[in-house]
Amino acid sequence: MEDFPKLDNEQVALLRAEVNTGIVLNVHFERAINQNSPVYSIFNSLNEAIDYSRAIIIDRNDIEFCVYDKEKEILYYLNPLNPEQSTFVPKASFSDE
Repeated sequence: MEDFPKLDNEQVALLRAEVNTGIVLNVHFERAINQNSPVYSIFNSLNEAIDYSRAIIIDRNDIEFCVYDKEKEILYYLNPLNPEQSTFVPKASFSDE
């Protein structure tokens, strides 16, 4: 699987996985089975990534998405069980306190 991409400013990285197994998918929605599989898609904004995710979920109910910021923090999670509701992940939920 490819390394996490270098992101600029407001860019975000989107990662796909199978809902039932959590197996990461490449950009072609195939299981990422080798080191060189491109698994991240870069978007210029969180809204672009959300729109893309929602458009895919309309046709595919077997894929979930996570969107990361440049610090590798999850900003957003979406799965087909809840396509109309955005699930923003507050950074505070990742603290060790």
